[in-house]
Amino acid sequence: MASILGIATRVQFSEVRHLLPQDCWAIKSERAGREFESETVLMLEGDHRLADLNLDDPLGTGDHVFLIFIRGSLTVEGTIGNDDTDGASGLIVDGNLTCKNAVVGGQQIYVSNNFVVHDLFWGDYNHGDLIVKCDASARLFLSTEQYGFSIGGERNFERWIFDREGDEGWRLDDPDALGDFIDSAFITDDSAPLARDEILAAVRAGQDVIPAPRPDESGSAVHDIFRVHNVNPDNIRLVAAADNLVAGGNDDALGSIEFWSADLFIRLTLLPDNKNAPERKLYFQLDEKIAVLVGLFNRPPTFLGRVTATIKSLIGRPREQHLIKLWRNVEEEGAWSYLDTSAPAEVADLLRRGWDAAMQSFVNRRRVRKDLNPGTLRELLALPLAEPYHDFYDDDRNGLWVGSLYCSFRQAEARPGDTPMLRVTASEDDSELVFFEIVKMADGSECVSIKHMDDLEEEEYTYPWLAGGDALDTSLSMFGAAKRNLELANRALLRGERVADDGFAIKHWRKMGYFKSRVP
Repeated sequence: MASILGIATRVQFSEVRHLLPQDCWAIKSERAGREFESETVLMLEGDHRLADLNLDDPLGTGDHVFLIFIRGSLTVEGTIGNDDTDGASGLIVDGNLTCKNAVVGGQQIYVSNNFVVHDLFWGDYNHGDLIVKCDASARLFLSTEQYGFSIGGERNFERWIFDREGDEGWRLDDPDALGDFIDSAFITDDSAPLARDEILAAVRAGQDVIPAPRPDESGSAVHDIFRVHNVNPDNIRLVAAADNLVAGGNDDALGSIEFWSADLFIRLTLLPDNKNAPERKLYFQLDEKIAVLVGLFNRPPTFLGRVTATIKSLIGRPREQHLIKLWRNVEEEGAWSYLDTSAPAEVADLLRRGWDAAMQSFVNRRRVRKDLNPGTLRELLALPLAEPYHDFYDDDRNGLWVGSLYCSFRQAEARPGDTPMLRVTASEDDSELVFFEIVKMADGSECVSIKHMDDLEEEEYTYPWLAGGDALDTSLSMFGAAKRNLELANRALLRGERVADDGFAIKHWRKMGYFKSRVP
């Protein structure tokens, strides 16, 4: 690595000041006194690839380097890292920056285009920050000890842990939960729950510090539930079972669910038949191109079969159900055709993808029913802590911060038809919201649905409890964190401690006698 950076042009900061982004830390901080005039800057022209990048000692010689300036894109095959979080070399990349891991802090990393981290990004301590002008992605994004970051484009983080104004941080205070994110070998019982030095050493050695998904959360559970994976009547009855579909839907449905999985739309429907068994329809559509309809129908597919079925019905015998597969070209507004070997290959591929998503959605819903009990949600909504926050539609009275999470409460019939719901976010700007809502299923039982919203103003949902993946893992973890934080705050309230600054809430709690003594 030293030999590659050794070809960089060594210049003084004053020589390249005019070339640097004018909103970078070095420019903004230096304007007052120009104290960086003679600081060393390593400058490389064009795109470059490094094995690793040590921001403590970029040249490997012990020489101090104030800033590394890449006038192009940079790919680091291994790790960008530093031990000293008080003052390591800064990095400005006037293009894209890509690396496997980054464990940094004590400098500004400035990326003019996209920043891609294949595994772990960890920015630690308030003496450093990350500026990305376009998109940023990582398997796990960590921001701790008030490390700052600004991302101009999309944040594509599979998992994300950060501090909020110096709080202990979401999940950082729970070693068991933290083990879902980081290999347990690096979790400590100290005030700093993660062993930074050991993690940095591990990723530099090529070790993966992010644990693989647990078997029961990864989708392999499909293999445990479905003995065979083909589209057959038994499997269709399973994926479209009454206890796994939300009551109601279009066409007077008994139950239904629908969701997007990438470019695939999935709808599962249970339809009534007064004389026969309910019909089940599975609808899969690829963008606005083609669609497949698979189902168990009481109406036979042939004329002779329909005549026979009618005769059986007249003599009181129930109709047999028939597995039918159809497809159509949505783009050309084509008619439905039977899906057989003459169908285009892309149709068979859509059926396979849709069916896989339908099976996985069944596994996801079953997992949610096991891990998230509606009674637990009702208990949280009934806590003395939540009582004064009874107006879900009033931003000032719908909830409060507990630890690093903001929890909003919606009670049943807050407005006609409302069901109990807890809304949780770790953001202060009405983004990245998760909704946990009690819904009635087609068999009359209850389940907690999980919806996610990127931005409250856009009002567009995704459905982790159906689509699954990391979004479901994160949502369930967030519910667990909210539950812990709410219960801790509620116990503090009942000990007479002030847990919020809202006057109306304090007045209510005092009136209810939850304070042992008057709180100033």
